[in-house]
Amino acid sequence: AASRARGAAAAAASDAGEASAARKAAEEARTAAKGAKLASEAAFQAGVAALAAGDAAKAAVSAGANADAAANAATQASGHADAAGAHSAKAASAAAAARRHAAEATRAANAAESLARESAAAAFEARDAANDAAAHAEKAAAAADEAAKHAGDATKAAKESTAHAAEAKKAADVATNAVVKARKIYDLARKSEQEDLNTRTAAAIERARDLKAADDERRKAQADENAEAAKLVAEADRLAAEAAKPGADQAEVAAKGRAVAVATMKYSGPWATASAQAALAGSDSAVVDYVRGGRAQAAEMDEVVRVERLADEAESPTVRAAALETLGGDAAKVRAFLATGQHEAAADDYRVRVIAISDDAGKGVNAAAQAALNDGSSEKLRSFITTGQYAARTEDERVQAATLVNTGGPEVKAAARIALEGPPQLLHHFIEVGQYKAKRKDQLAATHQAAVQQLIAQAAVSAALAQQQAAEAARVAAVARKAAAEATEWAKKAKDSADQAKKHADDARKSADAAQKSADEAAASAKAARAAEADAKEAAREATASAARAADSAASARYSADDAWASANEARASATAAGKDAAAAEQASKDAYAAFIVKRKEEEAAKRRAEADERRRINEMKDNAAIVAAANAEAEGSDGWEILSETGHFILDVGGLVPGFGEAADGANCAWYGAEGDALNAGLSCGSAIPIAGYGASAVKFGKWGDKAVDFFKGLFGKGSPPPCKVPNSFTATTRVAKADGTSAPISAIRVGDRVVATDPASGRTDAREVEDVIVGHGRKTLVRLTVDTDGDRGDATGTVTATGNHPFWAVDRQAWVDAGDLRPGADLRTPDGSTVEVVGTRTWTEAETVYNLSVKGLRTYYALAGDAPLLVHNCGNLNKDYNIAGGHAKDHVGLDDQALKDRAPTLKGGKASSLDPATAQQSIDAVIANVDLTKWAAKNARGAERIIKKKFDKPIGRVADSNGNVQDAYTLELLIRRVDKGEGGHKGTWVVHTLMAS
Repeated sequence: AASRARGAAAAAASDAGEASAARKAAEEARTAAKGAKLASEAAFQAGVAALAAGDAAKAAVSAGANADAAANAATQASGHADAAGAHSAKAASAAAAARRHAAEATRAANAAESLARESAAAAFEARDAANDAAAHAEKAAAAADEAAKHAGDATKAAKESTAHAAEAKKAADVATNAVVKARKIYDLARKSEQEDLNTRTAAAIERARDLKAADDERRKAQADENAEAAKLVAEADRLAAEAAKPGADQAEVAAKGRAVAVATMKYSGPWATASAQAALAGSDSAVVDYVRGGRAQAAEMDEVVRVERLADEAESPTVRAAALETLGGDAAKVRAFLATGQHEAAADDYRVRVIAISDDAGKGVNAAAQAALNDGSSEKLRSFITTGQYAARTEDERVQAATLVNTGGPEVKAAARIALEGPPQLLHHFIEVGQYKAKRKDQLAATHQAAVQQLIAQAAVSAALAQQQAAEAARVAAVARKAAAEATEWAKKAKDSADQAKKHADDARKSADAAQKSADEAAASAKAARAAEADAKEAAREATASAARAADSAASARYSADDAWASANEARASATAAGKDAAAAEQASKDAYAAFIVKRKEEEAAKRRAEADERRRINEMKDNAAIVAAANAEAEGSDGWEILSETGHFILDVGGLVPGFGEAADGANCAWYGAEGDALNAGLSCGSAIPIAGYGASAVKFGKWGDKAVDFFKGLFGKGSPPPCKVPNSFTATTRVAKADGTSAPISAIRVGDRVVATDPASGRTDAREVEDVIVGHGRKTLVRLTVDTDGDRGDATGTVTATGNHPFWAVDRQAWVDAGDLRPGADLRTPDGSTVEVVGTRTWTEAETVYNLSVKGLRTYYALAGDAPLLVHNCGNLNKDYNIAGGHAKDHVGLDDQALKDRAPTLKGGKASSLDPATAQQSIDAVIANVDLTKWAAKNARGAERIIKKKFDKPIGRVADSNGNVQDAYTLELLIRRVDKGEGGHKGTWVVHTLMAS
């Protein structure tokens, strides 16, 4: 402003027409002077604050020295404790930690004092520069006013112009120096911020080391406790053998037995603890009896409780079945099952789990997993799952963190260094969550720095323009003095300054772009961090729930043990009251205790039989409903599932027709096919699944299944309400559903007759549709929590929705229904207005849960809300068309005429295909696989490349239409076999994709 005012004054001195511009420039200069004075005061206050900070830092240095002295005193004290024979390891460790903290505090305080002094000096320099700028601005304003008064006065023009030009140059130099000082202050601020980060990092590293030491101590204590427990068992066994010897000193056995009982209460299960407590409360004779047999009997009951829990809660059906069978055996069988049997029963599940863990894992985990798989023993597989994976994961994560130390931004590097110094839990949290938070901090810092750089560049533009204007003023003065050569030189300088201004303007634009880019990246990192943190919290919640279930089981066992001893005590008291001697009363107590155990085992066995019968009855009912649903045609026609066909494929789950139904549903379909023939074969949902899976078509005869299947399939094309939903694709109770009136409600509160928003994704038609049924499911469910970005580029809001793993969502990017368990970050899901939201995180776990689904009339879809975002989902699975269910939409590829193919082909990416009829479909599939041992391949849980089997037939087996509607005969059937892990999306394993081709 001062330079502009001086330039205007110079121009006005020689040109009366510039008087108005001079007055305006004078006002601008006065305004700038006021701002400069305010800046001067602010800079002065900043300098005072910086000096105060330096004084505080100096005091902190003294405090650090005092802390170090205290640590030295603590070290000396621990040495004296050693001399006195006291335990001082913890004291020495604490002193060492205190010394480290004190040293860091001293270093940080010294650095802070130095930076505070530098900051104060810079602030006072800024104050002086602001005062100079204000003075120049005020002088320039006065000069501009004076020039305006005498504008055009030729007698003074040259002299005044020259004077104003000189002052303009001074003002421009002040502006240029201010930019230099701004850059200096910016560099000092960066230095201060880095020192702050260094201080925070050093302090956090010390805390991480403390956590590592505490974790190491905890692990050592656990190992010591395990060793102590093992010694206790050995001592108890020795003492029992000693007590059994003839002539053993009962008093000595009792004394040692009490010590064993006390230790047992610390390390053992609820039955053993209750037994030990009872022995301690009894006579020497009771303790001897406890040593001789009571302890072992109680330990056996604890083992029974463990097996019972496996029978009820084990994730593996094989383990649950083996546990149930074990409970009918003796103590030796129970002990053997716990030692090895449960792991042998779970070997296949262990293998699947190991493979799943190795997916997307690091190099070390993959190598450890492969070693376990190569060994193949249940012990090696279990060892990898329980301990090996974590040790390998820690090493992988150390490599990741070390890489980030070298490649990350300042905050990421600092967080990685901290994590590497801490325990494995801290390192894992950094890799899973912390790195994303740190990355966001780096990006926010980069945004701020780029913004400041932009401001400095803009200031540099102003300074360069001031230099240009000063040069122009000097040129005008030279012209007034008739100094042509000098005027030419000043004109050149004015041009150079203009070029500098342009360069600085480009720098400002680049800084603005960098700031925007960093801001966008920070928003993305924020979403990733929130999704990762949500996953971590979900994992913690799952672990807490598991611990709670274990605690409940232990409490139940403890209640039973207490009841057993209560019965024994009552029997003893009754016997004593009846006048019996102590020995008889003691025997009555033993008999009552043994009778309670027998009764409990009988009651538990009866309970399990009743539960098994109930499960069989319910499963039979569900099977019946599922079979009816397998080809039920919708009363209102096509519902949008048809779009699922992809290049004429129809999909068969070779592991079983419907997840959870097994051979029962397979057999029913085969039986129905044979019993009813072509009359109902239009609804065939893949009889070929049986030979592919290796069961063999003759494995299930018509027999009892034939009559039952005929009755069920009579209703396949009946009208009216849809059958109950067997497929466990559902949502948790609190999931909100979008209603037609614009509101939403928890799915558990939706009632038959309510109207919800529904969409056919193939046509895009959205309408209000009536809920025909609300389906409720109970039991252990594989749940998937999807986290989606609900506001896109507008912010960083997210929402979550929890569904069972095989509930279909409409994935716009794939133009297909995709199970929740198969969705990955980056997937785009549809909302009611046709826009999309992106999946940014997923989390999968298994637990007992009550879930809900809807059966919606007509369009067969509805919207489940993730936060504020409604997501298009399919309603209660129509097995006839559900592409993830064992060829459930096979009917849509059998027996279609040419017109149907022409109508459908343009809506699909690769056209449409149809077998001539069900019999031809079955025969062609059988022919293709006749010489391939798929059963053996699937049984080995093979992984790797897709397998393709083709066969060309002499006569047409179907018809195919391309996307233009051209129809021709199909002669070739291709089976594309790919691996899907057991349990993924509820499936048993291998999938087979069938493709009809014209050639």
